Amino acid sequence: MKNLDRISSLFWLFFSIYILIESLHIGIGRLQKPHAGFMAFGGSLLLGIFSLTLFLQTFFGKEPVESVPSFSIPLWKRVSAILLSLILYVMIFQKAGYLIATFLLIAFLLACLREMKWRWIPVTSFLISFLSYYIFTKGLGVQFPHGLFGF
Repeated sequence: MKNLDRISSLFWLFFSIYILIESLHIGIGRLQKPHAGFMAFGGSLLLGIFSLTLFLQTFFGKEPVESVPSFSIPLWKRVSAILLSLILYVMIFQKAGYLIATFLLIAFLLACLREMKWRWIPVTSFLISFLSYYIFTKGLGVQFPHGLFGF
């Protein structure tokens, strides 16, 4: 298992270095005035950090204990449910609005994919929806459709 992690982490490390170099050729600009390569630079930097961390963990970390996933649903059914939920999200986004559609999507994903107590799912979905809405609208100036209730 460690050898596979080493190989894959080295692949992603070299890939991130390549993207980092190419984004520098395009130009990244400044934080206040980003250019076309800014997002690629940031993403490749994160990918490089994560892949380097995984590579180093293969030498210094303990061998992970093989565990049986607690999901009783097969992987292909979970992936199908996620894809279907994203398609439905896109379909209801315009009519329901960002907050309602995102709340429903996050609640579904948390219920299906996380082992979380049921009472925390609505609270977590609410917080994620409103925090992301606030960041997008106030911080980034994005305009969303108003939806059912006008917000």
